[in-house]
Formats: sequence, C-alpha cells, structure tokens
Amino acid sequence: MLCDHRGGIADRFWTDDSSVTLTELDRRLARKVQNQIWRMIGLLCGIGVPVTLICIAYNIDLGPLARALKSVVYVANFSIIALTIWGNQRLKQKERGLQARGADPSS
Repeated sequence: MLCDHRGGIADRFWTDDSSVTLTELDRRLARKVQNQIWRMIGLLCGIGVPVTLICIAYNIDLGPLARALKSVVYVANFSIIALTIWGNQRLKQKERGLQARGADPSS
C-alpha cells in the first residue's frame, strides 16, 4: 500500500524502533494530503498529458494562449491575496469587538 496511515515508513527512519501513536488529527491530515495528491494526479493525467500529446501531435503552439492566461492568473492571485487580507482584518475586528463586549460588565 502506498500510503498507510500508520506512519510505518516514518517510524523506521526517524525513531528508535518505538511506535509513534497517531491522533485523529494526524489521520485527518493524512487523508487531506492523500486526497490532494490524488486530485493533482487526476488533473495532470486527465488534462495535462492529453493536451500536451494533442499539441505535439498536431503541432499546436500554445505560447500566445499561455501568455494571455498568465495575466488572468496574476489578477486572480492578487485578488485572492487582497480578499484574504481583508477577511483576516475583518475577523480580527470582530474578535476584538467580542472580547471588548465580554470584558465590559455593562453589556
């Protein structure tokens, strides 16, 4: 089995023959990592390889398309960064407000 959630491979390399106990959080993290790896493999094998083979077979140059998509990806990344910063600031303000109301005896 490629990914056993028992940590057997890590136990052999990084411990002194003592078993490492895994918590439920470790198992959930291992499942998330495994699912993400399968998702990347699926995208690569389902889209990346066929598109590459078709482009090679029909001698298609995707350079102009790649350059056009690069600007779209940059805009999407910058907007995600900005929205994350904005959301984190809002969350911090909300937490400060809740802490202030919890410490205030008049409310």
